[in-house]
Amino acid sequence: MSAREPASGATGSRDRGQAAETGAANRTAARPGHSPRRRWTRSRIFLAPGRLRSLVRRSEGGLVLLATLVGSVSGLAVSAMTWVTQALREALYHLPAGTRLSAADAVAPPLLLIGPCLGGVLLGLLILAANYLRGPRKRPAIDPIEANALHGGRMSLRDSLYLALQNVISNGSGASVGLEAGYTQLASGLASRLGIAFEVRRGDLRTLVGCGAAGA
Repeated sequence: MSAREPASGATGSRDRGQAAETGAANRTAARPGHSPRRRWTRSRIFLAPGRLRSLVRRSEGGLVLLATLVGSVSGLAVSAMTWVTQALREALYHLPAGTRLSAADAVAPPLLLIGPCLGGVLLGLLILAANYLRGPRKRPAIDPIEANALHGGRMSLRDSLYLALQNVISNGSGASVGLEAGYTQLASGLASRLGIAFEVRRGDLRTLVGCGAAGA
């Protein structure tokens, strides 16, 4: 009887140890940023094919081609922001197609009140949605200069899109806010994301961020 007791105690210890390991694994999997799906997404979807990554890292010509792609993507992003902003102005203030708000001959007085109010509502909804999606970890967005000086050219594309949308809504609803900051932020964020996808070196990533800002 006494010989069986240590065996049962050892079995109970093993069971408790396995349960503890299982619980720790489940907690780790449930933690944000630690799920297998999240790791798979980052390692598979956001990385360019291996041959292209190797081409960009080995030769200056590959880096030049990637910089050309960055410039093209930056131009498309700027054109899209300009188009959306103008479409918002035309919808809010009933402007003829292609007419700038500052160059309009006349705008109905009620629209001068309603337009900024609707823009403020859209901006408020955007801020609420962003706060919900970002969760409790709220950090200031990194601009291209700070990214190159302190972070090796790494920028958050999500934060860049958020700032660009803020810029579009503010300008499109009639606020005296230029679009240049939004252009530069979005283009640099896209450039940083492309550089990370190709796993370029730290110095080359800074160069691509500069190309994105210049392309804007």
